[in-house]
Amino acid sequence: MAGLLDPRDVAEVCESERSRAEGLVRQFEERFEAKPDFLVRAPGRVNLIGEHVDYCGFPVLPISIRQDVMIAGRKDPDTRDITITNSDDKFEEFSCPIRNIQFSEVKWYSYVLAGYQGIAERMNTLAPGLQVMVDGSVPMSAGLSSSSALVCASALLAALFLNDTSLSRERIAE
Repeated sequence: MAGLLDPRDVAEVCESERSRAEGLVRQFEERFEAKPDFLVRAPGRVNLIGEHVDYCGFPVLPISIRQDVMIAGRKDPDTRDITITNSDDKFEEFSCPIRNIQFSEVKWYSYVLAGYQGIAERMNTLAPGLQVMVDGSVPMSAGLSSSSALVCASALLAALFLNDTSLSRERIAE
């Protein structure tokens, strides 16, 4: 029947995600010499109706896609810095004091910082230090919301770090 997924396809998707997540954890351990505390995922999306009108209060109809952003992270009790790296070495690593996050120019890691800072401000607290590794399969600049997926995954990770898992998905999206 058209439109239905074959169960074998679903199993294949799950297996590929598991393999990718295990690879991200291995890379994280190699870079930071420790296991991550959390692994989060946020899908990319496409708007079927209402592209670029949602921020004006008009309705949209987004759907998630298979491509996503995964983030592995851990609290770093030895520092007061946030260190952000990517599984793809074409993206530069970034580190700054967690109490002095600034957005002087937009880089790929700015979206991670924005997600973290939004939750930290909402909860009025900061983590001691963070180590973060990002892996994304959402194509950049393809209209599939790779930056939104990165912000959402980072916000979810921040909520977990800051010990407030009671934030709903809707609240994180706000």
